[in-house]
Amino acid sequence: MPSEGLKPKPWGMLDVKVFTSEDRKQKFIVFKTPNGAYHVFTEVEAKDAAIKCGMKMEPTRANTRQFWDKLWKEGKN
Repeated sequence: MPSEGLKPKPWGMLDVKVFTSEDRKQKFIVFKTPNGAYHVFTEVEAKDAAIKCGMKMEPTRANTRQFWDKLWKEGKN
């Protein structure tokens, strides 16, 4: 589910780079679209992101890949 205020984007082919904050504590994944627009995403722990996206498995009973495999197959977004 997109955050408030975000609109669906026609992506097409993307250029992708990862940038690190000056304090080295955070990474940003930056996509550049063919028309020159930039979209920035911040890196998060994959397991935490899966839980926030609806994963109901107990964290102690599944690993990150199992979380995302299940969400991916269910088509949750």
